[in-house]
Amino acid sequence: GSLVNGIGTWLKHASPGTEVIAVCAATAPSMALSWKAHRAVDAPSDTIADGIAVRVPVPEAVALMEHTVDDVMIVDDEMMVASMRTLLHDAGLVVEPAGAAGLAAIAQRKHDLAGKRVAAILTGGNLTQDQLKAWLD
Repeated sequence: GSLVNGIGTWLKHASPGTEVIAVCAATAPSMALSWKAHRAVDAPSDTIADGIAVRVPVPEAVALMEHTVDDVMIVDDEMMVASMRTLLHDAGLVVEPAGAAGLAAIAQRKHDLAGKRVAAILTGGNLTQDQLKAWLD
């Protein structure tokens, strides 16, 4: 929740009408469950996206999300890998699964977002050689 809260706090100040959408892995849903419940909800985590593999949310981060996040989307590991491949082949960027989650969410809602101005935060390139071969070949 730190990245989305930091960016969301700034965006809500600089551009109050901007919609901020957080993205969670389908098999690590604790932040999505917490946002919907308005309280920290622990959940198992079994995702390739280490950067968003939250099992036990920080209650203060969940509380802040009420002011910084307008919606939470869920993407699966396969969608993140597909987005990683797109970023590599189309933009020459090596991005870890959590960093590709935003693009995966955009791809999932591409018809709803057509004609709108959208952005995704692309972070992290922490991949081992084995992960590069498995996911990006």
